[in-house]
Amino acid sequence: MDNPNYYVRYRTYIQNKGWGSWVSDGEMSGTEGKCLRLEAIQIEIVKK
Repeated sequence: MDNPNYYVRYRTYIQNKGWGSWVSDGEMSGTEGKCLRLEAIQIEIVKK
């Protein structure tokens, strides 16, 4: 998102682990190399 007044934050729900921590603006969310399913994603556009 290219607007200086807002940012995007998101978190993912991972198989057998539940909700992860909130991350923002291009950070990795979830797991890598563990063959676990990403089951849901929550996305928010937040005013700074």
